[in-house]
Amino acid sequence: MPISKRILATATLVALIGACGKTLSVQVRRPGLDNLMARHRVALSQLYVVLEIPDAEAVVHEEFKYRPTWQETSVANPRIDGPALGRALMSKYGEAGIKSSGYQLSGPGSNLDQITRLFSPAGILYVTLEPVKTATTKTEAKDKKGQSVSRWIASVALSGQIRLVAADGAAILPPSRFSVSISGEIERENNATAWFDEKKAQLWEEASDKIVRAAAPRPSWNPRDLKRVILPSKKNAKIGQGFDSAQKGDWPGAEKLWKEAVADEDHPLAHHNLAVYDERENRFDDALGHYKNAKAAFERARSRIEGHWILFPSAWDEAMADLGLINEDKLIGAQPVKSDKEGVDWFNRDIAVLPFNNESNLVDAPDLLRHMAQARLQAQGYKVMDLGQVDLLLRQAGVTQGGQLAALTPKKTADALKAGLLLYGEVKIFNEIPLGIYHKREVETVLRLVEGATGGVIWENRKKILHEGVPQGGNAGVKMLGQLAKSLIERIAKAPLKEESEELVSRSLSLLPCAASK
Repeated sequence: MPISKRILATATLVALIGACGKTLSVQVRRPGLDNLMARHRVALSQLYVVLEIPDAEAVVHEEFKYRPTWQETSVANPRIDGPALGRALMSKYGEAGIKSSGYQLSGPGSNLDQITRLFSPAGILYVTLEPVKTATTKTEAKDKKGQSVSRWIASVALSGQIRLVAADGAAILPPSRFSVSISGEIERENNATAWFDEKKAQLWEEASDKIVRAAAPRPSWNPRDLKRVILPSKKNAKIGQGFDSAQKGDWPGAEKLWKEAVADEDHPLAHHNLAVYDERENRFDDALGHYKNAKAAFERARSRIEGHWILFPSAWDEAMADLGLINEDKLIGAQPVKSDKEGVDWFNRDIAVLPFNNESNLVDAPDLLRHMAQARLQAQGYKVMDLGQVDLLLRQAGVTQGGQLAALTPKKTADALKAGLLLYGEVKIFNEIPLGIYHKREVETVLRLVEGATGGVIWENRKKILHEGVPQGGNAGVKMLGQLAKSLIERIAKAPLKEESEELVSRSLSLLPCAASK
């Protein structure tokens, strides 16, 4: 309860004592609650984590341009490694004894609402991350000989906001911020990129620790003693006699008289005294009911209530607020821990990565991307069917390449493969253009996850990775030859555009749920 209301409630008791003359002070033992709110425990019984990452949102646009691969990547805004941060978070939650059903990156195309419904989590933790910030600072100092010595200090920081909500979207914890930073000395300014690469795992680890701590259960208030007052009545004999009995320690006799006063005229003071007595005896449900009845009876009989009747409701509101929180904690705490069957079933279902349809000019592109998709899904905790087995069963159904899958409904395909989930793929662009000093490497796909039993599309994502540009700085010719040599080596190894393909598959499928153990 806000401080201003508690002050008013205290003033109410003072006014009541002054109005009614003698009173009987009663000590009430208030039990402690386990969490800031009782729903907090339930939310953490099966938690789903959603990482809202700036880079994850950027790369799902129609087109995303990187610096050419032969240019040094700037350290001014390093990319957040969402999967690495997600794995660190899952590890921290496991250490804290908090059960998590999985995590995913969020961005356009992640279809978050539908996927979280499939998981049926008890709570969802949203982690909204801001871009990583880095800096290098040069300082001058004197050595023992008095000579000037330059020192370079590199730093990297990650900040963001978290919010915990229940399955129905109700807020459990208000949004809160977190921030972590790491700094260290480097030899010179152009070593900052290498320094960050060494420190990023530490950054994800420290950030996940802050996030878990911020959303972990926290005590709200410990067991404590409160003072309530039993009130006499100058107009109602039974309330007054009950007061006298309570003063003598005859609480059962007092209770009997107050209940008779309630039966005779539903008197608010009788309800009030019964509520205080029930609190004293730790009968919190009964106490809450009597406070509610006192307030209702008061509204019906304002003119007959002696004393400063206008102040009664605030005292009852305070008591009911505390008792309501205790009742909520008790009821929710008694609920069984939510089963994680839904999340387990999601990752235990057989998923078939089907042959990709090819609209590009490279015959090998679908097979290359399909194998990468299989490896990525396995890394995220999915039960992926062997590609050879999938192809064998499809041939028996008359399908030998991705373009022929349109002849079968998803349900027929799933039945033939005995698969719960199907991943369809279309290769839109798979192209490399070397034109003198200009170079362009481009890959674009559409990936679609389908429910086998119904044929419904669970998730769909279209993404393009584009590297293009002209070598900058000195030795441009050498850099150009190096890029051409790289392309030749990739073709000999039958892995053209390998870097772009891996980037595309990783960033697309990272928008699907990842198992907590991955």
